[in-house]
Amino acid sequence: MSKHDELRELERKATPAPWEEDGAVYRAGDFSDDDAACWVCESGTIADAAFIAAMRNATPGLLTELDVANRRADQAEALLEPLRREVEDLKSQLALARRRAELTEPAPQCTREGGPCALWGAKGSCPHSVVILG
Repeated sequence: MSKHDELRELERKATPAPWEEDGAVYRAGDFSDDDAACWVCESGTIADAAFIAAMRNATPGLLTELDVANRRADQAEALLEPLRREVEDLKSQLALARRRAELTEPAPQCTREGGPCALWGAKGSCPHSVVILG
């Protein structure tokens, strides 16, 4: 069971929202009638009580937003997979084309009178370089 599923199950089993902080105690239920309200538990601090009450009230909406985000991520992944395959295919085609080009294209050579210039030896190219066919 995923963490998301665990949270969804815990939320389903918990005292229903809304909760509110009343001092250092949270309570749930009909706040207009103190007898109908359910005291859930006591907290060490008012800040803890406020946080727990706020998180309990927000949890259903947050879990729904997470569901939506997960569905969108799955949809995006489904759209990306064919594109990834196409990119890999194009990379393979490019590599093959490069290998073929290396086998069939003559290398450029320095055609300066008197032999290759100093740039040719240092860089493998120079302003005199042309492709000599055949």
